[in-house]
Amino acid sequence: MAVSAVYLLVLAACAQIPVKPSFDEFVRSLDLDRPVIGVQVVSRDQAAPLLRSKGFVLPRRKGVWVVDVDDYSPAKKAGIQVADLLVSVNRSPVPTPEELRSLLREIKVGSPVEVVFLRPEERRKKGAKRASVVWRRGRVKVSPVTLGEFALAGMVRRDDPITGAVAYVHRDTAAAGVTTTVYAAVLGGEDEVAGISLTFKYVGRDWVFWTELHIKAGPKVWKLTVPYRDVKRDVVAADRVWEWYTLGPSDRALQMAYSLATADRALVRFAGDKSYHDHALSRDEQKRLLRTLIAYYALLRRGNPTE
Repeated sequence: MAVSAVYLLVLAACAQIPVKPSFDEFVRSLDLDRPVIGVQVVSRDQAAPLLRSKGFVLPRRKGVWVVDVDDYSPAKKAGIQVADLLVSVNRSPVPTPEELRSLLREIKVGSPVEVVFLRPEERRKKGAKRASVVWRRGRVKVSPVTLGEFALAGMVRRDDPITGAVAYVHRDTAAAGVTTTVYAAVLGGEDEVAGISLTFKYVGRDWVFWTELHIKAGPKVWKLTVPYRDVKRDVVAADRVWEWYTLGPSDRALQMAYSLATADRALVRFAGDKSYHDHALSRDEQKRLLRTLIAYYALLRRGNPTE
């Protein structure tokens, strides 16, 4: 299957990233009741010139390219994949991302919709030096959920039996913790949602003994000086150490999480007196941060997180 090749070319064709809204604009425009299926798409016209220049024969049908499929989403459960070309929803064509969003807004949440797509597959003739791409037609049923439900589906609740504190973290946070990472948690209690916390965790073979965080997220730059005693440290294996710090709930943590989640490139430097370690956030880390932010606002609207 030529999915990876087509995927990389689609991303390259769409390298012109649109301007991200500010944090305040993001909060004001957040529509938690909007039906979603959990895909990121771009227009066919954006990718077509580059794909053609690389020798790919494109299908005649118009549609939108899937460049990302979120875990725990209706699209993922239905089997939609990266590099699929979505051509219709309930028999209505979707020639642009805007048309797809418009159609989804008219659909009742939970009602299955029929999505028709074309999927690239590799075909190599015997003796041929180069494979060709053919497009297979597929059809699946997808049940949209609200944006709020979608965000909460990716979260897991953790209760502290001693303090009674409640934390919601992304389901993949534990797996992500085996390497250097940045992740957010929604903190709560018996009566209210307290806010978003940010954890910065360095994992490596050697100690950095870091006491400063230098954070660059697009044009945004922060510098946090952390008292040595506030950075937690542990030896978790013969060749692995952890050094981590949690920035508690605050407006700063909220805005920092948003900037890290949406920056074209987000970089964190764990700086010590004699050494430092740089960590560039992966796309998965950014997705987890953004999803946690949306879940936070969904929990705020829902009220008591312990209900």
